[in-house]
Amino acid sequence: MLINRMQSMRWLFAELLVIVLGILMAFQVEEWRQQRLDKQVQALAFAAVLKDLGDIETSVTAAIAELESSTLSAAKLVRLMQSDSATEEEVLDSISKMGVYLLGESEDQSAYAGLLAEGRFSGIGNDQLNEKMRTFFTAVKPWIYSLNIRLIGRHDALGEKIHQDIKRVPAEDFDTSYQSERVLAVPVAQFPSAAGVQSDTLEFIHLCQSMIAHFQRLLTDIESLRTDIRRHLES
Repeated sequence: MLINRMQSMRWLFAELLVIVLGILMAFQVEEWRQQRLDKQVQALAFAAVLKDLGDIETSVTAAIAELESSTLSAAKLVRLMQSDSATEEEVLDSISKMGVYLLGESEDQSAYAGLLAEGRFSGIGNDQLNEKMRTFFTAVKPWIYSLNIRLIGRHDALGEKIHQDIKRVPAEDFDTSYQSERVLAVPVAQFPSAAGVQSDTLEFIHLCQSMIAHFQRLLTDIESLRTDIRRHLES
């Protein structure tokens, strides 16, 4: 009878052990599944951030190209102002090419802000990457956008002065096309009549060059952040 009782105890212990091991394994499986799900959610979040970065990079690259072209046109306009042989066509051509680029989104539009509010980056275990994303999207990017808006305002103010000496006249085929052409309202030798336009154009060149430098640094920041995200996803 003692032997039967000992055998029963062994079977009971074995059953309890199996149950405990089963529970532990179930917890481990659930934990593994949760970790896998968390990684999938984080991967989707990082994919959205990478898309953000790509969109910003495309917009900023286009802005640099526009600013470089505008800088050359503005420099040409200054030379024409200082020249005795400038033609009306050259002056108008330079003015028409002095454009600026409005970045394609407002400073607060990004997937990052919404994902951060949802806590998508709370458990990634990479404080340095979290801080880098926070700095880029909440400090660097808005600052660049504010500079871009200021440059556009300065460009518009300059444009108002320059266009005081420009008027539109009917094209030769106006009766059929209903189009007009831009011409100088003053002789080219007297352009521009508005005081300070030449110095404003030089300031515009300086602002364009400054923005190009800021945009190029932003591209460097984008590539650095993109590299860090990809490394994190691969780890």
